[in-house]
Amino acid sequence: MTLPEDEKLPVAVSGVKRSLPRYYAETGVLFALVVALGIFLLTSRYWLDDEPWFVGVWTGVAEHAVAGSVSERVELRMTGTSVSGSASYRGVRRALEEPNIADDRLSFVTRGRDRIGNQWAEVTYRYTLETAGENRMQVSVEVSGSFRDEAPLVFSLSRER
Repeated sequence: MTLPEDEKLPVAVSGVKRSLPRYYAETGVLFALVVALGIFLLTSRYWLDDEPWFVGVWTGVAEHAVAGSVSERVELRMTGTSVSGSASYRGVRRALEEPNIADDRLSFVTRGRDRIGNQWAEVTYRYTLETAGENRMQVSVEVSGSFRDEAPLVFSLSRER
């Protein structure tokens, strides 16, 4: 039995059988790309916000016994597992040294010099930073080596950015 010319199946329908393997191949490639993108996004630092709480720029005012109210600033960066940045004391910024991260605390040291007349002393500033809620930190600084006895200074800073 032959079909009349207007009832014959279109050529495209018969072509489906030939392109079925191509469909599976394209679907497989697309699936592999989606899986690869998913793995990239799940393992990427760009996608996951695993930056420690202390990273950023922090500012505030501290009440120093000797100098009165002074604007202080702490800038902290994280590169891999290394912490770097600077912290000010009485408004003078110094690079941080010996960073130590423990629980929700960051401690580090900065160094400076103190002078009375023509005598100089090497001064060490020991910082301890703790989270004090969202976008706030509590800072404690102990000073050693100075010609003046200074009680530990405690003040708060707010995240600038």
